[in-house]
Amino acid sequence: HIDDYFQYAPAVITIGLEAIGVKGKHNALQTGIIYGMSNIILSAVVIPAKYYSHELRPDNSNYLSFLPA
Repeated sequence: HIDDYFQYAPAVITIGLEAIGVKGKHNALQTGIIYGMSNIILSAVVIPAKYYSHELRPDNSNYLSFLPA
């Protein structure tokens, strides 16, 4: 599914814009660090929240969901 790949869109867009010469506020190293830190924070919040919510996914695959079926 395409939505599995949307999580990578910000990084791809940022790298693509940098590749064609559009300069941002931060250089490539700073951008990478910001992206990495945001993913660490996201994982630290979302994964435990999904684990403790214990809601079954709509496709019945596992209990790591936010929404009730």
